[in-house]
Order: sequence, then C-alpha cells, then structure tokens
Amino acid sequence: MNCENPETITKLINHVITSPDLTGRCTAQEASNMLLSLGRLEIRDREAFAALTQILVRRLNEAHAVDSQTIANSLWAYDAV
Repeated sequence: MNCENPETITKLINHVITSPDLTGRCTAQEASNMLLSLGRLEIRDREAFAALTQILVRRLNEAHAVDSQTIANSLWAYDAV
C-alpha cells in the first residue's frame, strides 16, 4: 500500500516521539498502531521505529499494557519494511 503523502504521517509520528509529554502518555497499543501504519504504508523511518519500540519496551512492565495483538502488529510492521 502506498501513501500519497508519507511525509505527513512521518511528521505526525515524529511529533509524538519528540514530545516528552506525548511520549510519556503514549500507550503500547498506540505505539503499535503507529508502527503498523508505518509498515502498511512502507515508510522506512528508523528513528520512528526505534522510538516507538522503546515505548513498547517501557510498557512491558505495566500490567496488561501489552497484549498479543500489540506485539503481533509491531512484529508485522518490522517484517513489512
């Protein structure tokens, strides 16, 4: 799947990952959804993938914060790009 304006998606995701307040409030599911979006749109943004993965890793210690679908979506995104 291609996106007519991938810069917009990348810009929005970069806004989240560069804002300490937004990064701190970002849930594992939200990070996973952003990763999935990047993967589906075939956007290869190493910085975004790394930052979103860090959010997921931080959330692993929270009870019920990361479910199997969240992990599956994230892994799919990595495989897609």
